[in-house]
Amino acid sequence: MERDSQRVRRTREIEALRQEAAPALHGLCATLVESINRLVTRVRIELDPSEYTRDGPPRDVQVFQINVSGRVVQITFRPTETLTSAERFHLPYILEGAIRWYNQESLDREEVGEHHLFCCVEKETAGWYFLDPGSRRNGRLNQEYLVELMEKLV
Repeated sequence: MERDSQRVRRTREIEALRQEAAPALHGLCATLVESINRLVTRVRIELDPSEYTRDGPPRDVQVFQINVSGRVVQITFRPTETLTSAERFHLPYILEGAIRWYNQESLDREEVGEHHLFCCVEKETAGWYFLDPGSRRNGRLNQEYLVELMEKLV
């Protein structure tokens, strides 16, 4: 009985973290897009979707795209199949996906950059991390990292 109640409580905690993590990631992207749009006048950076509107925890694949004149940083993620996983990253994670970046030239060459994406459990919060599968470089997903990916497209 106690084990069951602990399992139910843990499931609720993870669902709550998932529910908070997705809009937090969208907010990070939105803040970056707004900041850059305030600084530039010749181009307009777009975030799709422009508003995060999902009700409840993510249950299927979600996609966010930052687009600058055909230069795209695409973020996709979904819940892990189990409540948490540590199969592909050194920290336990509750959402997993990828960050891809491309432009027309890279598509013509069939070269799309890709890093893995993980929403990791950190005590009672969740944080987003990336992993470059080639170099094994990893770190916190933040605005500087997203700018770095956008610069690769210029």
